[in-house]
Amino acid sequence: TVMTGLGVALGAAAVVATVTLVSTIRFQVSDQFDARRATQIELRTRSGDTGAAWMPTGFPPDSTTVERVKGLSGVEGVAVVRETREQLSAAINQVLDPTMTPAQTKIYGLNADALDLLELDLFGPGWTEWHDRTGQRVAVLSSATASQLGAPDIQVGDRIHLEGETFTVAGLLNGSPRLPGLAGGILIPLGSVDRFELDTDRDRVIVVTAAGAAQQLATVLPIAFSPNMPDGWIAYAPQDDATLRLAVDDHLQTYALAFAGMPMLAFVAGLAAYAATLGAALRLGGASLSMTHFVIEAEAEEVTPPEPQLR
Repeated sequence: TVMTGLGVALGAAAVVATVTLVSTIRFQVSDQFDARRATQIELRTRSGDTGAAWMPTGFPPDSTTVERVKGLSGVEGVAVVRETREQLSAAINQVLDPTMTPAQTKIYGLNADALDLLELDLFGPGWTEWHDRTGQRVAVLSSATASQLGAPDIQVGDRIHLEGETFTVAGLLNGSPRLPGLAGGILIPLGSVDRFELDTDRDRVIVVTAAGAAQQLATVLPIAFSPNMPDGWIAYAPQDDATLRLAVDDHLQTYALAFAGMPMLAFVAGLAAYAATLGAALRLGGASLSMTHFVIEAEAEEVTPPEPQLR
């Protein structure tokens, strides 16, 4: 029937569409895996042999050092990230209800280049190198953090209070793909964060590189940051982990087969129904043909006797 044929056609189309969709997702995931994981080097100051203190390396690196590193072939940018040791109080109103527990959140200090380099999904102007250099009190926060402050509808230009100090909202954060943890805190300029107690163990520099340059750059970056004391830095370079890539591909291949299985079953069922319908039609056609042949033979046997002739 027409409906059976239509079902078979739709089933086949569903199989092709599902396999194509999953294959597309597979390649997109693989591309994202390469783009972020293989082009990012994290550098930290290295602890001394006693493990009691961090070796002095001049953190954060000054603008001259950052520009020298940015001038290296294959380096696309340098992000400097610092964070507070503890979660600090944050509020919308300066005068708080004594019975109300203030919100607590981590505060991160970033240089201006980090806003674009770390691919922050940001609504608003953020800040510039001038805000860094002069320690301006501006801040970027996510909608989740704003909800914790009791202000889900906060806008760029509004004010918040961090440990009693007033900051102007310069942007709203929707996501941070390279450093997801940033979305759970409040971001302020690097030159403003040292007013709070910092966790120096968490000081780090993120160097984003061109594709294929990370492994080689990881060996020279400590020297570029500290020519006189390169041992004070340790670079964590991405590894070309073929096993992990194969695992990702295998999982996606499994999902492709699973997703394709359902429309495939529908396709097979439709095909079986179509075959059954066609077989029934052929059998019915054969029976009709046999009946017609029987009728013709019967009519042929019914011979009319000749009429008697008069002599």
